[in-house]
Amino acid sequence: MHNIINTQITIEGQKYDTYGLQCGTMHAADVTADKTEALNLAEKFNKYQLSSIQLYDAVEDYLDM
Repeated sequence: MHNIINTQITIEGQKYDTYGLQCGTMHAADVTADKTEALNLAEKFNKYQLSSIQLYDAVEDYLDM
């Protein structure tokens, strides 16, 4: 099951929340700054039953859109 993960990053002294995805031991952090977008992506990955080994390729494809 794909879940979202939250990471806080600091750029020029400003803190920002970013969101990524995790499936099992695989994770892709800092995919988007939009929590709703991350939730929707996780929902799609779960709907289509992507395996954890497909996580990086699927995120890369998403970011190339």
